[in-house]
This record gives sequence, C-alpha cells and structure tokens, in this order.
Amino acid sequence: MGYTQEAMAESLEVGLKAYSSWEADKNPPSDVLTVAVKLERLTGIPRQWFIGWMDDEPTTPERRASDYSSVVSLAEHRAAKAAA
Repeated sequence: MGYTQEAMAESLEVGLKAYSSWEADKNPPSDVLTVAVKLERLTGIPRQWFIGWMDDEPTTPERRASDYSSVVSLAEHRAAKAAA
C-alpha cells in the first residue's frame, strides 16, 4: 500500500495542488521549514536533511533516503505499520 498524492498532501496539511507542484519541482513550499518538520515527524529523517543543511545523507539505515521517492516509500511503510 502506498501513499497517494492526496494522502501525502493531507499528512502535510496542504492542498493537493500545492503538493503536486512540489513533487513536480514547479513551486517550492512557501514555508520550507514547517514542511521539513512535518516530513521529519512522518519519516524520522532529520529536518536539516530536507532543507539541505546536512552535507551527508542521514547515517542510520532507516534514515538513508537518497531521493524523494525513498522518503515517500519510508513514509508509506510507517503509515502501513501504524495502521496494522
């Protein structure tokens, strides 16, 4: 089971249109820090990584996300685990 754009938008408390534009790299979030904090809570990946303040990838296996798709996959896994 995966997160849909609708589910991610809802989890991040934004509209679907806004989320879709972020995912397509068209418009960044207006409040990047708030979104980074929400993503950190959702995935466990440090907010500093999302906003580019970390030079290296997160060091724990759970936090090794090399791209946005990996982040979404981790979020999907956690949501499925929490729903079980």
